[in-house]
Amino acid sequence: MQESGLPEFHSHESANAVSAHNPGPLQPFLIQVAQIQARERKRQLSEPGYRVRLHIALVTARNAPSHKRAVQTLKSWGVMVNDAFFLGGIDKNAIISVLRPHIFFDDQRGHLDSTSVSAPSVYVPFGALNELTETWVPREG
Repeated sequence: MQESGLPEFHSHESANAVSAHNPGPLQPFLIQVAQIQARERKRQLSEPGYRVRLHIALVTARNAPSHKRAVQTLKSWGVMVNDAFFLGGIDKNAIISVLRPHIFFDDQRGHLDSTSVSAPSVYVPFGALNELTETWVPREG
């Protein structure tokens, strides 16, 4: 998107909607989380009163039509998304402050300034956009 703009990005993502994204460095972690999810679902089937404790929410600046590829990628890895928010550029803290997750990951530093007031927010320094930027220094406070 940074190189060709939003219309070209949407066109590319639509054309590749059924193709998973290349796995990044967090894929092994997400696959492990998916295994925990599977065990919890199995326990819930055998113990109807069991309350699932692990929920995954996808909160992304993407919007239609590029949302399909993000969902397809996680699905292909076996990751079940409990909630998905495709914000199209709206400040992510509007959602994070309501969800109050135990942890929030983002690959864009600008999103972390607002979300860090509502949840522990972790900068993921990978991806094409981050290759173009300088080293991030966390803000104090």
